[in-house]
Amino acid sequence: MSFRSLLLFAALPVLAAQPSVLAMMPVAAPTGAFVLDRAPDLDKGITAFVAQASNGQRDHIARRLKEVDPLYKRVEISSTADAVTLTFDGRAPLVLPLNGQEVAWTREGGEVIRVSARPSMSGLLQTYKAADGERTNEFILLPDGRLILSVQVHVAGLAKDLSYKVVYKAAK
Repeated sequence: MSFRSLLLFAALPVLAAQPSVLAMMPVAAPTGAFVLDRAPDLDKGITAFVAQASNGQRDHIARRLKEVDPLYKRVEISSTADAVTLTFDGRAPLVLPLNGQEVAWTREGGEVIRVSARPSMSGLLQTYKAADGERTNEFILLPDGRLILSVQVHVAGLAKDLSYKVVYKAAK
């Protein structure tokens, strides 16, 4: 048994006596293959979101969001103790360390952005950082096998963020 395992094992009686401590511990990253079940009308949401920008910026921001913020039809997630692998719509897998360390990743259009992942209280938190904004995905696996993707997009210079949820069901 490793020293780390031994410490965790020794702490179990203390943690069991403190249910609030257990509730604050991150859960395991969701795993599996999932297909789109339900999603909001993203075009309508983007249009409403960019209304807060100046007239000269609205078209540019809307085009950019539609380019970098697609509704994926299929999501695959696998993980080890140290890393998570995410595959969206059969594209090249994105492998990220689970310690929150940022990794340089090149999008299909050639743009290099920073991506990180770490366990969250309800699943897996993934963050994309670009020069003009940031997108955070939280993947939450429900007991019935559905995967909730909670998205928050921050655009530099805008006061409010774009937030929405997408529901996936287990792929057959």
